[in-house]
Amino acid sequence: MWLEVVALLVGYLFGSIPFVYLIGRLRGIDLRRHGSGNVGAGNLWQTVGPVEGAIGGLLDASKGALPAAVSLRLGFELPAVALAGLGGVSGQCWPAFWGVKGGRGVAAMLGLLLVIAPQALVVGLIPIAVGAAMRALPLLFNSEVSPWRERFRLRGRPSRSLPLSVAIGLAIAPVAAWLSHEPTTIVVTALLIFLIMAVRRVTAELKDDLATAGDRKAIMANRFLYDRPHP
Repeated sequence: MWLEVVALLVGYLFGSIPFVYLIGRLRGIDLRRHGSGNVGAGNLWQTVGPVEGAIGGLLDASKGALPAAVSLRLGFELPAVALAGLGGVSGQCWPAFWGVKGGRGVAAMLGLLLVIAPQALVVGLIPIAVGAAMRALPLLFNSEVSPWRERFRLRGRPSRSLPLSVAIGLAIAPVAAWLSHEPTTIVVTALLIFLIMAVRRVTAELKDDLATAGDRKAIMANRFLYDRPHP
């Protein structure tokens, strides 16, 4: 049992490293005070640039993938491998170095699935890809925005299609893992990834949202589906 605990803690500490924030600071930008205020690759992409955003996204994905991959390489049993990856995901969502306020953890979740359940990931990526296209294509071909490099920043009103497609994709992944006869540990891990996504969305800035006069059930539902308090 101690090995699983160590794997979880090491993964969590690695996941807590604020790669995206540090990239922003290297470019003179504090992401907490620019754009959406979220310390995530999406805000880095829109605020600093696509190259930095892509690098930040890969580094965030490594938070779920690398602890799991290293654990596999070291010959750990599957529960320890899963816990190492889940620790990395949790560190991205609730980092030790940021007062437990981090990003949404989607890249880290996909990175973990890539290592432990690649077939389930492929299935889950189908709705995510559709949602990403619905978000990106209208912005890329918006003739009112010039030059082209500004279009690639994908700035605009917050998307509903992309957060919804992510929720659907992560909900499908454990079902796909189960139908693929993956080990129970893999299926449960994929389910935990979905639950972490749901908890992170619902609890993010929830105190401020509930202070408004809006309907609480609607706020919770919209946070879960669209990652924002209102549709």
